[in-house]
Amino acid sequence: MDRDARTRRLLEARRLNAAKKRARTLRLVKQMVANGDRVTFASVAKRAVVSDWFVRNSPDVRGAIEEATTLQQATGLPDRRTTRHTPSTEGLRADLLLAREEIRDLRRERDQLRARVQDSLADHLGEGSRQELVDRVTALVTERDLGLADNQALTAQIGTLTSDLRDARDELAAARKANARILHEVPRPIS
Repeated sequence: MDRDARTRRLLEARRLNAAKKRARTLRLVKQMVANGDRVTFASVAKRAVVSDWFVRNSPDVRGAIEEATTLQQATGLPDRRTTRHTPSTEGLRADLLLAREEIRDLRRERDQLRARVQDSLADHLGEGSRQELVDRVTALVTERDLGLADNQALTAQIGTLTSDLRDARDELAAARKANARILHEVPRPIS
């Protein structure tokens, strides 16, 4: 048996294997929908014992899964993980009491943190007089305004210098061309 024949046989075997996997996976999707099981790419791949890549990249399998998930979302299929155990009234009351207690604790903690922040701010404000703070803020605003003015002046200067540089480059290029023309026109001594 030559090499090409073996290659053809291997390719045919792979095609048959892929077709069997595809048919098995499609049957499984139909069965999951009929049983009311949640259909996802991961759940189908796991149950069909195929790769996640296979279920996502086989067009017919992908289409069947997407169709099943759309159908399940439209019909409101309940998630079995959350509907298996319905909580009792007593359990719900206990959860409510725990939640209320936790809310009380969080409010108490919030109030303590707020008081700490207020005390800290009062300490900082108490270190200097109100007039000192106003003077400091005024100085900072003035400093900022000066910085903005300097920035605008430097931006204008950069624009001027950029224009001057462009002109100088143009003059240099013209001078080089003139120099080349003059050198070309000057007769060379005969040696």
